[in-house]
Amino acid sequence: MALALWPPRMERLFKQYLWVLNLAVVVAAGWMAARTVSALAAARLAKPPTIEVPKTTRAAKSLRSLTATVDKKALARLFGMALPEANAEAPSPEPELPPPGTSVPSSLNATLIATVEATPPEYSLAVITDNSTRETGVYGIGDRLMGSAEILKVERRRVLVRNNGRTEYLEMDLEEAAGRKVASLGPSLAPARRMPEKEDSGLGSGIRKVGPNEYSVPQSEIEAAMTDLNKIATQARIVPAFKNGVAQGFKLFSIRPGSIYAKIGIQNGDVIKKINGYDINSPDKALEVYSKLKDARRVEVEIERRGKTITKVYTIE
Repeated sequence: MALALWPPRMERLFKQYLWVLNLAVVVAAGWMAARTVSALAAARLAKPPTIEVPKTTRAAKSLRSLTATVDKKALARLFGMALPEANAEAPSPEPELPPPGTSVPSSLNATLIATVEATPPEYSLAVITDNSTRETGVYGIGDRLMGSAEILKVERRRVLVRNNGRTEYLEMDLEEAAGRKVASLGPSLAPARRMPEKEDSGLGSGIRKVGPNEYSVPQSEIEAAMTDLNKIATQARIVPAFKNGVAQGFKLFSIRPGSIYAKIGIQNGDVIKKINGYDINSPDKALEVYSKLKDARRVEVEIERRGKTITKVYTIE
């Protein structure tokens, strides 16, 4: 789930071609008949929210808060952590937490930068820097950290991880953090807005799931979607996904319940890596894929979900 810091050129390309990325995912959903999406979607990249906490000690007088408690709906909207749905695919089982007092300081060469503690706990997030690569990422419960560790629990100023079979913890150093500015993690995130727990755009109501990862998309649904492409472009946020500093594809966050993305089986945190065998790891590649597949009747999408690769198949009828 790591979102590495991205180079300035990549950021410029991403902002310039955000509409292409939205369109590429729309293509993956079966909306191959679309010809354009409003470039105004790029304007939706808002400045990241600033969070402050009360003063602590004189040494940490300038420290900005790196922790906060938010409700589950706001967190789901802001960071793309999926709320439970009646028809959602079964989530992976939660890891067992260790008995209290059994964890030890982590041997990982990593620094805990910030935490977002949520209710319920599975929506909590942590910002962690890999000191060996200087890459900073956002991690949730169950995510892999530095290859060998797994995030077990996120607390107010501490994160529990399972590393090489034992339970360890990473803890924030407030004195060190006092003079440190939080780095921008890739694309900025829009402030959280309250949204209904269930929301149905009406688009994609005719889409049928015909197999574990197979979907049938009626031509009439494509024609209906042609009149509302802007809404499709705002039903999810798309950001580059990196691994070891290399672009792997595009990750989807803040997928709205009842949206076209939800109806085709895409979940929050999914990384779109390939479409019909074509890599989709840059805005240029996304545009190339769209030009090649806009008239396709069958689309296969390779997705990475919680470290596992799955393939979704969409057939236009």
